[in-house]
Amino acid sequence: MRSHEQKLYGKNACLAFARKYPEKVIRAYCSKKTQGEFGFLLKQLAQEKKAYHIVSNEDLEKLSESLHHEGVVLLVGKLSVQDEKSLWIELGKLPKTTTECLLCLDGLSNPHNLGSIVRTAAHFGVRRVVLFNVQDDGLKALMSAAYHRTAEGGAVHVDLYHCTQAASCIETLKDKFGFTPAATSSHSAAQMLHSVLLPQRLALIMGSEGDGVSPELLKKADLKICINGTGHVESLNVASATAILLNEYSRQIQNRGASPVPSKPTLAVRAAGKKRIGS
Repeated sequence: MRSHEQKLYGKNACLAFARKYPEKVIRAYCSKKTQGEFGFLLKQLAQEKKAYHIVSNEDLEKLSESLHHEGVVLLVGKLSVQDEKSLWIELGKLPKTTTECLLCLDGLSNPHNLGSIVRTAAHFGVRRVVLFNVQDDGLKALMSAAYHRTAEGGAVHVDLYHCTQAASCIETLKDKFGFTPAATSSHSAAQMLHSVLLPQRLALIMGSEGDGVSPELLKKADLKICINGTGHVESLNVASATAILLNEYSRQIQNRGASPVPSKPTLAVRAAGKKRIGS
């Protein structure tokens, strides 16, 4: 596998990628069980004289280095994380009155958490996620096949950006693009989520799995928010906390009639018999 290529596995992740970026699929490996669902892709690969293979589950385990391949592995061209300049270009195309939630993840290091967050972001129509305080090796780990699989297809609907100067980025979002920065905090001065009127243009800063939001970024936040709870646990997993906050943001925006995203129900659980083992 070359440096500009990577493997994807997981049925929903591979289906979403193949539908949106068919030209980036280099090779496909399917089980007999999933061959029919990927028929559209296999036909295109054959027309383009690219290889595909119908293989056993044992072969798929070796190819994916995972038990959770779900019957398919794709070799694809990498989707890279975009830089700060690209973020400013994209935001500059939008009117400052546009309803927008920009998700800012501070020091996130777990690809499964990133995948869960991006899956939730795609559900609520959040189109951009910014990564702060992540080194190059960390970025490589975050963009692994495990991230794409956990995102369950959401990764193709959400753009990732990497900003190296976190505090400066938040200031630019606020001063130039009209975002209100808000951060989760357990500090006593933080407001309970259900009592806060969330701004229409929100830069939501979520902290790392172990350390939370860095003091540098917490100082930049105009809003400091905590999630109502019993206090029986010290904190929530960052992916769980993000889901709660995005749900509340979506609820408030829809109640104001300002949501640009159509509301469509999503199944909360898998259909009977469709078991997911592990993460």
